Amino acid sequence: MSKILILYHCESNTGYAIGSLERIFWRMGLNLVNSPNNIHLCYPSFTKGIPTYPPGGYNNYLEFSDKEADAVRIAEFAKYIKDNDISILFGFDQPLSLPYYKAARAAGIKAFISYWGAPMSSLNSGVKLILKKLDASRYRQGPDLYIFESIAMQKSGYLGRGISKRKTAVCYLGVDVGKYRPDSNDRFYAHDLYNLPRDNKLFFYSGHFEERKGVRVIAEAANIIVEQRSDVTFLLFGNKDDEASPYEAVLTEKAKKQVIFGGYRDDLERIHRSCFAGIIASVGWDSFTMSSIEMQASGLPLIVSDLQGLSETIIDGKSGFLFQPGSSEQLSLKIQGLLSSNSQRDTMSSYARERIVEAFSDKAQVSKLTSLVNQFL
Repeated sequence: MSKILILYHCESNTGYAIGSLERIFWRMGLNLVNSPNNIHLCYPSFTKGIPTYPPGGYNNYLEFSDKEADAVRIAEFAKYIKDNDISILFGFDQPLSLPYYKAARAAGIKAFISYWGAPMSSLNSGVKLILKKLDASRYRQGPDLYIFESIAMQKSGYLGRGISKRKTAVCYLGVDVGKYRPDSNDRFYAHDLYNLPRDNKLFFYSGHFEERKGVRVIAEAANIIVEQRSDVTFLLFGNKDDEASPYEAVLTEKAKKQVIFGGYRDDLERIHRSCFAGIIASVGWDSFTMSSIEMQASGLPLIVSDLQGLSETIIDGKSGFLFQPGSSEQLSLKIQGLLSSNSQRDTMSSYARERIVEAFSDKAQVSKLTSLVNQFL
């Protein structure tokens, strides 16, 4: 029976999107090697504690940094692989070359898969791309396959970093469609939570509050919308400390009454069910985000910036709308378009939910990952 080492580039219990991926990778590992005893988990640090997703009594933990360059530590890592008869290495964001690769291969790694949650490179062409391809061809000990979360990310591998396209694949993120689902019992959950009139149309965002994520664009669009309607509220989640302050400063006095910065919450799936639509207004690189499929699984049409992999999250005009990145005017027009037709909104809601259930469930993600790794066993 094969044994797998799942290697992370970040410390344990990092949270955010990593937390859901850890559980997905664990389920993939069980599909591949049948028993928790055949799965080994490697993190550069356990200072935040042991992961909680393995079953009780599990103890196949290894502390090792993928950036380690010390020959002694690399030799210890290789010995662990050999002693435990590990043949599959599934690593997070592993590039073409790192110091430990050669030793890991010599210790018995037969299938080396690198899962990428970010773009590898900006896109290149012409002579620069040829040089990138020549450079990439030099590395023979690295991953056999690079798995990306979107087509845009995949292109960053073969049209950016110069990896052979045949060594790349796409596996979209998946969501728990049982947790994220429409539920009429929560129709007014957010309204009651924030003491809002029940006829208010709620627009939802959750994510980081860095400039790249476009919270400013949503705030500017809110300024436009509230001049026309008083029955619209924007619920924005993910801010911590004083991160919302720059965006509060953008709001007009009227808009401040119709925009709520909700911080971090653990009941966002219930808040979804009260909302009219979702918004992701990123202005810089963004890809196939977890929040995009969570919202759609909950039945929210999605208005998103026409950017890289982010545009892959919806079918424009069917499960939501694309708009020009950075344009609060275009965003406000798309919002107004949805508000003008409840029947169109409801049709989009149903389509979004059905599409996610059919193709973007967590089960579909685990199945696709398992299939991709199996190619190398």
